[in-house]
Amino acid sequence: MLFRRVLAAAAALLGALAAAMAVVWGTSDQRIEQTIAEGARIDAVFRSAAAWIDDFRRRERRLPSAAEFDGWKAMQPHGAPSGRHLALVPPGDAGDLKRPFAAAPPGAYVLAYRHGDWSEYYASWIKASTLVLDKRSFHLTGSGLGDGALAAAVAAALLFIAARMWRKP
Repeated sequence: MLFRRVLAAAAALLGALAAAMAVVWGTSDQRIEQTIAEGARIDAVFRSAAAWIDDFRRRERRLPSAAEFDGWKAMQPHGAPSGRHLALVPPGDAGDLKRPFAAAPPGAYVLAYRHGDWSEYYASWIKASTLVLDKRSFHLTGSGLGDGALAAAVAAALLFIAARMWRKP
């Protein structure tokens, strides 16, 4: 009897947690849109820096030196996001690059943007970054409402199981 009550209490606790997650996930769209908007601003910084580097490479037939890139960064506006937050690194030096990119060809570069506790990266050879700009990628079901409904269904099932277990003699 005690074991059944402990299991029922655990199911009720998990059900309450799932109900809380239903509220959070169901109302997450505004926060996700803010994250995507910030990512789009960082992506614009990546594209601007990549255009400058690619133009420099066409003119000089080499990548810019650290000092030359720092000169470009110094001309960028203050604030965040800004090219002032970028680092130009060889592909092998992007140590905490999590997203797998195809092998870098000779002359490739990586732009790193320090963003809070982590960095986002832009790989020149595929013209793509680690930024997630698709709203559906933030959700299990493809939408906040779907995620909220899924969590609500799990909560209801767990609470139903908890009630049945608690009452059973």
